[in-house]
Amino acid sequence: MAFTSITAETTRLARWPEWVRHLALASCIACVMFAIHAFSGFPQLTDARGDNDSLTRLVQVRDLLAGQAWFDLHQYRMGAGDGLLMHWSRLVDAPIAAIMLVSNAFGAGPELAETIARIVWPMLLFGLGLFAIIRIARMLGGEWAVFPAATLGAAALYFVNLFRPGSLDHHNLQIVLVLAVIALLADPARRIGYYAIAGIATALMLAIGLESLPYVAVAGAAVAVGFLFAGLPLSRQAAAFGLAFAGGTLAAFVATVGVSRWGTAYCDTLSVVHLAIASIAGFGLTAVALVPAANASFSRRMVALAALGAGLAATVVVAFPQCLADPYAAVDPELRALWIDRVSEVRSVIVLAAGDWPKLLVYYVTPLMALGFVTVRLAGPGRTARELTYAAFLAAACLVSVWQLRGSMFAIPLATVGLAAFIGRWRESLDRDYSLSSSIAMLAVWLLSFNIVWGFAGHAVGLHFKDDAGSARKASCYPDAGYGRLAALPKGTVLAVSDLGSPILFNTHHRVLAGPYHRNVDGNMLAMRAFTGSADAAEAIIRANGVDYVVFCAGNPENGVFAEHGPGGLMDGLVSSRAPDWLRPDAATSAGPIDIYRVVGREP
Repeated sequence: MAFTSITAETTRLARWPEWVRHLALASCIACVMFAIHAFSGFPQLTDARGDNDSLTRLVQVRDLLAGQAWFDLHQYRMGAGDGLLMHWSRLVDAPIAAIMLVSNAFGAGPELAETIARIVWPMLLFGLGLFAIIRIARMLGGEWAVFPAATLGAAALYFVNLFRPGSLDHHNLQIVLVLAVIALLADPARRIGYYAIAGIATALMLAIGLESLPYVAVAGAAVAVGFLFAGLPLSRQAAAFGLAFAGGTLAAFVATVGVSRWGTAYCDTLSVVHLAIASIAGFGLTAVALVPAANASFSRRMVALAALGAGLAATVVVAFPQCLADPYAAVDPELRALWIDRVSEVRSVIVLAAGDWPKLLVYYVTPLMALGFVTVRLAGPGRTARELTYAAFLAAACLVSVWQLRGSMFAIPLATVGLAAFIGRWRESLDRDYSLSSSIAMLAVWLLSFNIVWGFAGHAVGLHFKDDAGSARKASCYPDAGYGRLAALPKGTVLAVSDLGSPILFNTHHRVLAGPYHRNVDGNMLAMRAFTGSADAAEAIIRANGVDYVVFCAGNPENGVFAEHGPGGLMDGLVSSRAPDWLRPDAATSAGPIDIYRVVGREP
């Protein structure tokens, strides 16, 4: 009876649409991952471990719910003067705030509502991201690729550390959108509706953050090239994508950019720059796809699309040449050398190879394996448009990773698709013709497809995670409990290194000068000058900017950078436990890893 019941349930499940089965599988794995996090006590909810963006994001949401205007993106408690105009999008704040409002409606207090949002949002994105990975792998590698995709995909999303409870950084949403666009464009049915949804998702990628700009370009190029070679059978799909992309970008612009900033050209966030480019690209592609004079033949399509590309390039060069410059060009060279150039996620492959090559194993091997497998597949017979589409996105992610390490946060999840498809075909062939040696080889490839295996390899040679004591000291700077003493003090302005700016904002009611954001040039410059200059110069800066407290955490790596750059300066003194006489240790808050000094004569 039990066997009959199980068989009946299995048969009934097999009748479900394929996408429903895949969604159910991804949801089940997301629930398992949730249980694992719950069993460990959701540690990132009380210790963000340096995830500054997630902390600042929640501060932005708090301000929004407290009455700050929708179009006002200032963080008034960070930076010099009137605060910092953030370059983030309200499109990420909105769903987080919605979860909190719904939780409040069901009786949850503010603190519990925040906790629910910090758990639900990243876990929801985890499930959706895994669903997209499974769908793409199924298209590329058949049904045999589903299980490898679910396994490798879940491990990859966990590894990149952007989908754990507490992760509110916008990069997780961007990764999900990239995966969704690939899944929609790679669908063999080539439904017009799918192309329209892909256009909207591409517009959202652009609106949320410009880290995804390479993938926006790849999405548009994939549709344009597909239309170039397919011709009229793909014209309506290309038109739907172009119209949805241009219209979606316009809608996002109107919904998130205040009227007072419509005419201001910002290069690091959605502005008139990107609206102009998206409009020309999207509406231009729609016109080329639908006008017979432009789409009637391969040569006409090529000429029309080339003219469209030239028009786009000319628009950027003539109207917005400043956006072709280094994205950190506005940052003072001295500050850049002491701060941005030392941030691990912006380091290039060349820098990593010279100073921390084990990270190359951890972050680059699996994407290169996947790129190698898909390249071999494309070089052989039977290649398909969906494989070309996936390969283009993966190649873009790998190229971005060569420029900056943070590109691997996209490359690693994308790599699981190619690896799963490769393993899936291998599994299928073994099912037809079993071989022990082939099974062992496949198992080896499977194991090597997990990034954690390469992490263990780097650790095993004693080169990766080598400074355990230093890591422990740095970790002590971030737990929320360490800031309770600071939060108990009267409201004031705090001077601390930029890496502590977000935890202070999140855990206290104070404002901070420094913060880990490239737009906060003035605040970070003041902090750098204060920490590296003489005691007299530091005092002058501190008093001129109304600083009430100086916060110091011995484990933060920025301390050594400032102390070395300014020997005999304020930071050098704090590191050596020689604070100037105009700083008084707060006796009531002397315990713990964070040292708090009051500025003598400044009583908030």
